[in-house]
Amino acid sequence: MNKTQKQACFNLAYSFLGIAIGICTFMHIKNAGFNQPIIWAYLNRVWLLLFLIIPPLSYFYLRKKRSPSEVDFDERDRAIKIKAKAASFFALWAVLLVLTFFAMFYLGDNGSIAVVILPLVFCGLAVVCTITYSVAVLVQYGRGGKDGEK
Repeated sequence: MNKTQKQACFNLAYSFLGIAIGICTFMHIKNAGFNQPIIWAYLNRVWLLLFLIIPPLSYFYLRKKRSPSEVDFDERDRAIKIKAKAASFFALWAVLLVLTFFAMFYLGDNGSIAVVILPLVFCGLAVVCTITYSVAVLVQYGRGGKDGEK
């Protein structure tokens, strides 16, 4: 598994962990009844895990090579990344288009979206782009033979 594949696997795992933590946070806030001290204590533990513990550990996973002669990046990797970025860009616009249509039904007569919704939309778009990019990278490497080679 080369560096690009490792990064894609890590991005997928980290994105799904973020989605799971987001769902758990929503359920925790819903069950706590907006009790501020309990929510802040919970969020402090979650952010500690999400931003202070996992990224330093991932550094060692992503930088470790199997052998010193292993190539970091080649032309095939470049082509795979370009195609994955194109797929991610297409997914971004497709999701944004779908969200625009749903927004027309959500808006109603007054025609305004709550300010709280917009950051959630942008975070959701970032997660969709990350997941699409990572899946596209892994699918393209999976098409090859042994160790991703054609």
